[in-house]
Amino acid sequence: MPTVKQVLIKGLALDLNNYRVTKQHSEKAAIEALISSKPDKFWALMNSLLDDGYHQTENIIVLKQGGKKIVKEGNRRIASLKIILGYVKKPSSGLPSDIDEKIQNLSKKWTLANKKIPCVVYDASEVNVVEKLVALTHAKGESAGRDIWNAIARARHDKEKGLPEPGLDLLEKFLEKSTLVSKDQKIRWGGDYPLTVLNEAASKMCPLLELDSSQKLASNYPKINFKNKVDLIIFNIGSADIGFKDIRTSNYFYQALDIPVPVDKGSTSTPDDNSDPNDAKKDPKPKKPKAKSYANTDPKAVKAILRKFKPMGPKREKLVAILNEAKKLDVGEYPHAFCFLLRSMFEISAKIYAVEKKIKTKKNKGNDKTLVTLLRDITEKLTN
Repeated sequence: MPTVKQVLIKGLALDLNNYRVTKQHSEKAAIEALISSKPDKFWALMNSLLDDGYHQTENIIVLKQGGKKIVKEGNRRIASLKIILGYVKKPSSGLPSDIDEKIQNLSKKWTLANKKIPCVVYDASEVNVVEKLVALTHAKGESAGRDIWNAIARARHDKEKGLPEPGLDLLEKFLEKSTLVSKDQKIRWGGDYPLTVLNEAASKMCPLLELDSSQKLASNYPKINFKNKVDLIIFNIGSADIGFKDIRTSNYFYQALDIPVPVDKGSTSTPDDNSDPNDAKKDPKPKKPKAKSYANTDPKAVKAILRKFKPMGPKREKLVAILNEAKKLDVGEYPHAFCFLLRSMFEISAKIYAVEKKIKTKKNKGNDKTLVTLLRDITEKLTN
């Protein structure tokens, strides 16, 4: 039988095998992954805790395993409290300024009141009961739980129960092996990715890859035909450049994999058009699908440019965090907010580049250069 008692935050261990994200090697990595998967919700939760403290009516579900008290339900709340109380280092991307300020001004009363929280503690022998409780909390929809598990989390839960999840297996191998994805994308897509689109895409690609099932595709990866083309498809699904509408288009995968479209015998046309049948002999390779074009006044054009922007190199965590927020913003509805984020991205990028290239970022009197002055200095350095 479980026991309900107050437990020190310091004595609780985060679940490194949380279904929301990929398996992590440390608490710090687990927290980074939780933040990256849904930053808005994480910061909103932390703000709430700082403003009102922990609600003592909300029990954390804990499982005793290997001498540790592992949090099975409530990882985001415990992660937030560990950051606030200084039990773990701040995330590498930093904290939002308002949260950082609140932490610095925390009262001793708040700290004392929130060092311990109520937990329902289960013994290791009750692991099946705990798994059922967690599933009921998150996997049954909004009316029965707190924050609904997305497709990735549900797939991980089902996989642990012995159900086949070839799409998840393929995604995790891709994130581990591919050089297309950045470090930030690996963390983010490991917790939030259009897995249902990938599942359907995988099943449609299999015949063209000479494989009889999605499971074979996942198990054989990366030793598959057209690997580079398949990687690009998986990447574009994650970037939202490919969706159900695309993969359900006739002959899409022939074009994406650069495979000649078969000509129907007895017909003078390809399955897609009424072109001259001799065209197939002249040029057996179909043209690659072109990217959609938008007017430069269309917010979609801005979104398309942002998706192609992939910051590389050290000390760019804040730039990546702001870029992710900018991608989520509706440019048409919030143009001023978008411009503010864009300017911040320019300023952060300029200062990092200036430091790397030994360009002065301050005036002679010690004040920071204005952004326009710094950009002129950088331009001069580049053009020289």
